[in-house]
Amino acid sequence: MITKSDIETYAALRTRADRIRAMIHRRAVQAYGRAFGSETAENLDMCVIHNSLISFDDGKPWCEINYSEMRKAAWLCERSFEPGRICTAFYQRKSRS
Repeated sequence: MITKSDIETYAALRTRADRIRAMIHRRAVQAYGRAFGSETAENLDMCVIHNSLISFDDGKPWCEINYSEMRKAAWLCERSFEPGRICTAFYQRKSRS
């Protein structure tokens, strides 16, 4: 049974998860910018990340890319969903009990 306290706890956790996701995303954008030799980037393009890593794996790297930073950006993008998954798991576990 979900109580009002559980809902408030979930809302607080969701708010914290959103802040953590935003921090991870900001770090991914910074890594994406550094991959192109810039200190910052306005946004990141998952297609560019994917295509550059595929080209590298095929033995045709793009010469202007720092692949260490590009892999870091890809890794961070994948991890940005974890805080939300943890909140969802918490909610599902509480709703079963």
